Amino acid sequence: MFRVISIDGGGARTLLSTYIIRELQILLKEENILFEFTDFDLYAGTSAGSIVASFLSIHKSPQEICELFEEMIPHIFPRERKKMYTNLLRMGDFGIPRMGAVGSKYETKTLNNVLNQAFQTMTFQDVYKEYQSRLMIATVDINPIGSRILKTPYVASAEKEQYIYLKDAITASCAAPTYFDPYILTFNNPHASAHTREFCGADGGLFLGNPAMAALIEGLQCIEEKADINYMNIKNIKVLSIGSLLSGIRYEIRPAFWWKWGIGTGWKGAQFVDSVMEIQKAHVHNMMKRLVPDNNYLRLECDMAEKIDIDLDVERYQELFRLKAQELVRIQRTKILSFFRDN
Repeated sequence: MFRVISIDGGGARTLLSTYIIRELQILLKEENILFEFTDFDLYAGTSAGSIVASFLSIHKSPQEICELFEEMIPHIFPRERKKMYTNLLRMGDFGIPRMGAVGSKYETKTLNNVLNQAFQTMTFQDVYKEYQSRLMIATVDINPIGSRILKTPYVASAEKEQYIYLKDAITASCAAPTYFDPYILTFNNPHASAHTREFCGADGGLFLGNPAMAALIEGLQCIEEKADINYMNIKNIKVLSIGSLLSGIRYEIRPAFWWKWGIGTGWKGAQFVDSVMEIQKAHVHNMMKRLVPDNNYLRLECDMAEKIDIDLDVERYQELFRLKAQELVRIQRTKILSFFRDN
């Protein structure tokens, strides 16, 4: 059985994903199921989910990942920057949205610096050679426009990506429009021609907020190495899809003027980006349910009526997210145990 873990994007809300993974590990240990997160054959991540997938691929424990992510968020989304940006965009008695009218809300350089602390000079090749991990990270190429899935060199087509720094691939995947500027990513490949050594990347969630489907296809390609043609079947792949948070309705049916799209409201940039990503995630989930046998696909995510921004305050939501993760794992206990026992 080829086992895949796929982790959605979601900004700081991805903290909830780390708590879900930790609760899964606790449950598996309680039930004496001999499965570790190092046992996955492929790790897939988009945006902030690429941070978690990368940590898993270098064999960080779920507890370590929770702690690292908690520590990283306030540095990636600093409060003083958020406050400054809000005040800058305040007009008279009407506050307009914080994003989309002036520029990106946070510094991409700061994001990269935070990731540098976590991953330093580790490359895709290092991940594959030192940990034997297949890792795929989704991003978008701005010029020319197109999708990109960066991979550790477990297939020949990914060889040109082996010198990419992990921190740079993640930064590009996390560069959500209106929150961060696009990021110029260098392949660092001495054998590549000059015009192919870099590209300008933006958030992978623009086309792959939920990377489960892409990971499924990648899994099928990986098992083609098997000599037995009968092994090349979706039934031989298991996909664990970790979402973060479905939160609130972002558009009213009959909104007041200042809630509409337009230059005066910054085109509702942040709400639009968030909504597009959530629609895409839901679509992928629906397709996965149609394609993959029930016991081979498990999707775990929480729902909440409250609208929670991707640059949330960690201290405010930390305990709530812990409780939501515990509740989710408790409710889905039977499905979870069935998924992991049948390996």
